Amino acid sequence: MEHHEKTDLSSAFLLNFIFTIIELIGALLTNSVAILANVAHDIGDNFTLALTWYLEKVSEKGRTDSLSYGYKRFSLLGALINNVILIVSSFFIVIE
Repeated sequence: MEHHEKTDLSSAFLLNFIFTIIELIGALLTNSVAILANVAHDIGDNFTLALTWYLEKVSEKGRTDSLSYGYKRFSLLGALINNVILIVSSFFIVIE
């Protein structure tokens, strides 16, 4: 992964996290359940961004005796986890 892509991922996480905190404060000050529900959604986004960011860092490790390809596939694991979360969330939304 190139350097600017790592920076983009960390920037996206940081901006989303800051926005979530601001939105949470606004929801608590206005007693808005709708905004609070969006905060819950943003927390899920923060989780997936943090997980992807972490697994991208892990995927940069070199090869070992037990992992001949190294940790490169961990970035794919992050993408798989994110997709499963999106599909399961979509399924529950459709049911509702």
